[in-house]
Amino acid sequence: MGSLHGVLARGELRTPHGSIDSALDFSPPDCNGNLIIDRSTGRPFYVDFQAFELANEVQLFSEIAAREKNTLHFGGTRFFRGGGNYLYQSIPGLTVGKRDVTHRWREFEAMFKVARLSLAGRTIYDIGCNTGLMLYNALSSGALWGFGWDTAQVIDGSRRILLALGATRFTLIPGAIGLETNFACAIPDHLMEPRHGVLFYLAISDHIGFPNGIASLPWQYMLYEGHSGQSIAGESVRLVSVPWLKDAEILATRAFSDGDSPKRPVILLRRA
Repeated sequence: MGSLHGVLARGELRTPHGSIDSALDFSPPDCNGNLIIDRSTGRPFYVDFQAFELANEVQLFSEIAAREKNTLHFGGTRFFRGGGNYLYQSIPGLTVGKRDVTHRWREFEAMFKVARLSLAGRTIYDIGCNTGLMLYNALSSGALWGFGWDTAQVIDGSRRILLALGATRFTLIPGAIGLETNFACAIPDHLMEPRHGVLFYLAISDHIGFPNGIASLPWQYMLYEGHSGQSIAGESVRLVSVPWLKDAEILATRAFSDGDSPKRPVILLRRA
C-alpha cells in the first residue's frame, strides 16, 4: 500500500475513490481479491484496472511521444513537421504521426466489410508493428489476441504506448526480422490450431521481403500494404509469385494516402 500511495503521489494516475485508505477494494489483506502475488517472483500486482484513471492523458502521451520519437520514427522527415523525427503512427486525438491511424483503419475496415471478414475472436499477427496501433485497433474490434514483431528498441516504446492506452491482450516479440526469423516459436500451442488468424503485413515487404517463416503462422487472411509508387496490379502479381501465397485468393483491393504518407496499394487475401 505504501508503494501504491507512491504511484498515486506522482500524479500520473488517480482513483475515483475518495480515499484508498477507506475503500473496500484497497483494504487488507488482499484488497478485496484484487491484490495478487506472483509466486515465481514474489512481486505484488493490483489487478482491478477499473480502480484507476489517467490524471492527464494528453500530457502522458505527449511525454511518451517526445521520449519515443527517435526510436518509433520510420522513413523520411517532413519540413512542415519541423524537419525532425516524429511518431510513425499517430495516437488518435493525442499525437501527430507520419501515418494517420484513424483514416488508415477506416480504409481497412471498409475492405474487411467487402470480404465479410470479422476480426472478433481472431488472433492478429503484425510483422513490423511499430507503435502497435494497428494491433490496438484490432483488439478494439474484438480480436482475441495480438502478436507484434519489431526491433527491441521499437518494442519497448510500443509496449509503453499500448499499456498506456489500456491494452492488455497482446504479446510483443523483440528482435531483428529477416528471412530466417522463426515467427511461430512465439505462438503458444493452443493458438496454432485452428488456422483462423489475420496477418498484418503493412509497408514492410520492401524491407524484409517475404520470409518463409511467416507461412508457419496460423493465419487465414492477410492484409498486405505496399509502398509508395507501387500499384495494386503490380503488387498483386508480386504476391502470387511468393511460394506460400501462390494459391491465395484476393478478396479486396484499395489504394489510398493517409497522414503524411503518399498513396499505397492495399490488398486483402485469403490463403488456400
